[in-house]
Amino acid sequence: MTRADSPARRFAWLGKDEAEGLRRTFRRLLQGEDVDHGLAVVADHAARHPDHPMVRWLAAWGPAVARDWAAGPPPPPFDPAAEDTAPQAADLDLAVCFVARPPGMTSDPAAGPPPDAAAYHALIRGCFAAARAAAPAMRRVLLTNRATALPDALGADLVVRAEIAPERLMPDRLRAYRDPLAATDRAGAVFVDPDVVVCRSPETAFHAPFSVGLTWRRGYPAMPINSGVLFARATPGAAWILDRALACHDAIAGDRALAAAFARLHGVALPAWYGDQVALAALAGWRRFRGTASPEPRRFGPGATLAFLPEDPFNLAVDPDAVPPAAELRRRVLVHFKGNAKGGARRLVDDILGAGAVDAGPATG
Repeated sequence: MTRADSPARRFAWLGKDEAEGLRRTFRRLLQGEDVDHGLAVVADHAARHPDHPMVRWLAAWGPAVARDWAAGPPPPPFDPAAEDTAPQAADLDLAVCFVARPPGMTSDPAAGPPPDAAAYHALIRGCFAAARAAAPAMRRVLLTNRATALPDALGADLVVRAEIAPERLMPDRLRAYRDPLAATDRAGAVFVDPDVVVCRSPETAFHAPFSVGLTWRRGYPAMPINSGVLFARATPGAAWILDRALACHDAIAGDRALAAAFARLHGVALPAWYGDQVALAALAGWRRFRGTASPEPRRFGPGATLAFLPEDPFNLAVDPDAVPPAAELRRRVLVHFKGNAKGGARRLVDDILGAGAVDAGPATG
């Protein structure tokens, strides 16, 4: 999808007032306000503009965001005390997930082609090096699949090869997060993208009670969760929540109208990209993110709590056009150099460790 084909551009095909009215209607649907009226407005536009791309998207997604995708039988009663433990860094894993994509497979077309494998290897090496400095006691784990070739000395203490298909990267990644939680000897894990820099020990996130902790952001009402960082305690409740998130993903991706509308708007298929963010927002319930206040946790039952941590300081996404000074970034816990900002990750790591320190080692995997 080019910038000219962006959602804002597509809205411009309608009259200005009509387009703005649709924006307000969809925002209210996301927030659970005036749902019946909003759905009626969307249906009216669909009847009058059946071929308009954004109207078709709204006709599919309007009812979807008003639905409780997580509705269903509650989980079995888990031990709620498990959510109150405050593990030390030595009790936690820092897990980076990386899977090589086949040539020609991209993510968001608007962000341009993805970095090559060598660039991702450098990001992983920097992520682990910064983590070693900020939280030396944390075990550093690399999650990948069987087909991905890895060079020596990336800095991982452990490499785990799971069943992660590039064309189903997002849901398979959630599954790769879920499965080890049942068998690990650790108290929990912090799952991060390769382009995340660890500036301070992330164990502080576990001072809050939860089974799974997500970071949320303002300004992205359709995808309020930034899934590049996910905190999970190694409890049955956390595994149950991730399993329910997978069910939400498969239900949404299996809805032909929803999946087609998503692909038309974003230029990518749900399972390959953004699927986990959509599934986690569906699991939480979009209306939970209304307004500017911190969202309330979603408690599915005893010992199964989904909590929402602030993006700043636990997953600060850097604007590539306005990168803050390194001294300011280093006060955060985790800094995320998404998309075109990836080049800033190495500069921050060099500022933390000293230029050349990443390449000099030490590294164990």
